[in-house]
Amino acid sequence: MAAPELRAVLDTNVKVTPTERLAVTRDSEDNQFLECAVEADASYLVTGNTRHFPHQFRTIRVVTPREFFALLVERLAR
Repeated sequence: MAAPELRAVLDTNVKVTPTERLAVTRDSEDNQFLECAVEADASYLVTGNTRHFPHQFRTIRVVTPREFFALLVERLAR
């Protein structure tokens, strides 16, 4: 069974089908992830490959898993 924190993340996932095609990332294959984040109206795009992405795109902040975990811990501590 997943830890409560992980369960909260898993329970809030959203399946999307992008409607907007982008050409933003350094590697064209990575655009699909940003397209999904845009479609989901996501606040964060979590990737271990941040070098191919802009630091921020529109309102989406691109972060590493470690950065995202730190943000979650900070928010849960409030």
